Amino acid sequence: MKNWKSSMLILAMLAGLLIVPAARGQSPLAKPRSAPVSPKSDTRVVDTVPSSEFQVTSKEKRAQITPPSPARNSELETRNFLGACGAAVDELKASRALIDALDSDNAALKKRLDTEKQATAVLTELNETRKAETEALRVAVAAKNETITAKDAVITAQDKLIAALKQKKSSPWRRIGDVLIGAAVFAIVK
Repeated sequence: MKNWKSSMLILAMLAGLLIVPAARGQSPLAKPRSAPVSPKSDTRVVDTVPSSEFQVTSKEKRAQITPPSPARNSELETRNFLGACGAAVDELKASRALIDALDSDNAALKKRLDTEKQATAVLTELNETRKAETEALRVAVAAKNETITAKDAVITAQDKLIAALKQKKSSPWRRIGDVLIGAAVFAIVK
């Protein structure tokens, strides 16, 4: 059993020694870059150290602060660059969503415009129909007025005729007298 534990330990150390140089010799896989094909963003890379890194409260402490080391500076630059890239990706996603929304809005507006054009055409036709109807009603009212005027003229003429006939109407005694005169003329002629 003692041999087994020691042989396992030696075997693990040997495997570790063989794997470590191979891991150091390998280069990481290159990630495909999408930045050259994507449109430019308004987000800029900032090369300055964030304000949270340096908190200075007095002049004495400012004199004691040493500038960050080059390794620290490159780490901050990498963070800033990656942050800017992330912001650009987020902005690209948001702009694509907004573009899709604008396209759907434009389609809805075009559909509304077509509907408004159709409604305008129907309303124009309705307006023309109403104008024609109004003109027909004016003609009908004018004809009615002419008819009423003609009827008034006929009634006036009939009233005059009635008045004239009333004046010519003789009394019953006059008629009897006319009959007697007619009988006398007949007797004389015979």
